[in-house]
Amino acid sequence: MVARQRSGKIRVPDGKTVAVSITFDCDALTLWQDSTGQTGPVSLSRGEYGMLAGIPRILDMLERYGIKTTFFVPGRTADTYPEIIREIIAAGHEIGWHGYSHANNTTMSLEEEDRAMQMGIDAICRCGAPAPIGYRAPSCDYSPNTMGLLTKYGFRYASNLMGNDNFPYYPCPVIGHSDRGNEFAEPLPILELPLSYQTDDIIFIEYVNKFPWMPPMPLRPTSELFQREMGAFDYACKTPGSEVILVNHPQATGHPEFIMNMERMIEHMQERGAWLVPCKDIYEAFIPDAKEDAK
Repeated sequence: MVARQRSGKIRVPDGKTVAVSITFDCDALTLWQDSTGQTGPVSLSRGEYGMLAGIPRILDMLERYGIKTTFFVPGRTADTYPEIIREIIAAGHEIGWHGYSHANNTTMSLEEEDRAMQMGIDAICRCGAPAPIGYRAPSCDYSPNTMGLLTKYGFRYASNLMGNDNFPYYPCPVIGHSDRGNEFAEPLPILELPLSYQTDDIIFIEYVNKFPWMPPMPLRPTSELFQREMGAFDYACKTPGSEVILVNHPQATGHPEFIMNMERMIEHMQERGAWLVPCKDIYEAFIPDAKEDAK
């Protein structure tokens, strides 16, 4: 029985402090069509805003600060806006997998999830990206079949789970019992770059009233999200070899007020030596804990 995660640290370049990836989930129309069932013109226009107004601002901001990062893209977004995805690729950013639609993979059969994974990969590759090595589920969760499919399609890392915050780890599946303590299976082979709802923009600054797995989310000040993200980074600076994964959505982050807050956050991070990179760079810089490997 394994009772703990198999973790490790990040080897950052000399002169750098913390590995940070400011990721973007390009859900576009799929967020409203698939996750909330809202298909009216107002809801869909919010997805359009992310791609047509948000992405250009975000790409401009990243270029001005010399940052490369990871965009997790649903396949249907790539098929709907291929020219925009090509612009992201041309700017040197990583493209990660984020479903074909924004459907909940935990409710799919093995065949359905396999088909969605293949369709999403194909759509990304049609835009000129290499086959993705990074996985973020639209549901931010795993079905019983997900890990086998990730191995089948050659994924190397995932960014969904929340069992840590500053250190990547190989997660141990939990075997639940009602009459005794839970058990943990052997660690999974895909490295987890953990994230947190505490630093997910859409929960703070985008009004959503029909997510089936959470109550309505009213608008909150963008400064609140900024303070949480800054707090996560500042604490990480105290823990050598740590990482911070921030989750953003162009239809939320692309609004002017948040762009200005993000610029201030980036300046603060760069002043403190942040290593601002795509998720794949963090994966490649991972150093497993030698004590854990010796077990």
